[in-house]
Amino acid sequence: MDYRIDLDPTHRVLRVTVGRVLTDELAREVRQTMVRLASRGGPYAVITDLSEVEDDRLTPKSPQNWRQQVPPSQTEDSGC
Repeated sequence: MDYRIDLDPTHRVLRVTVGRVLTDELAREVRQTMVRLASRGGPYAVITDLSEVEDDRLTPKSPQNWRQQVPPSQTEDSGC
């Protein structure tokens, strides 16, 4: 997919840079990746860079769909 995620561990910041086309599928994948990364060493601040986006194809339902997704439980990694 067309995005990059950079980690600044010193300042505890994740930076997401999205490419030229922003779609529901891409947004969902970025969110899932961010949740996975943050659950392993967070909390992190996040900077989202949309400056390269030329075509926004998000549907109006996208934000509602993101809210309905449940992030992975931190107890999954601990074996509890």
